[in-house]
Amino acid sequence: MIGSTAAFLNDEATIRREDQTATNELGEPITETVTVAEGVACAYQPGSTSSVREDSGERVQKPAEIRFGPGVDVREGDRITIAGVETTFEVRGISEERDTSRDLTVGIVCEVERDG
Repeated sequence: MIGSTAAFLNDEATIRREDQTATNELGEPITETVTVAEGVACAYQPGSTSSVREDSGERVQKPAEIRFGPGVDVREGDRITIAGVETTFEVRGISEERDTSRDLTVGIVCEVERDG
């Protein structure tokens, strides 16, 4: 998608991540879940139905995606909830959508899986 993705971001997300708050006496990290951002504009796209690759016969299923505008602080391992969707997702992969003619990032695409 080239150009602004803002017109297509009709959903709202809350992004949470595990943050190290201290270490215990054994030097192991102690973490807590913190909210990184709330009410972030996004576009949620559920995963597609599975298909079979003609060359190998392998069954392939397109994962669910959550798209954000540029500059959103999201990382692999973050947990995302979408307003009106009854599940939490874990971010498994992140890629940028680029407008190469202007050398700009125009969006962020997160590949997600249902958490838990």
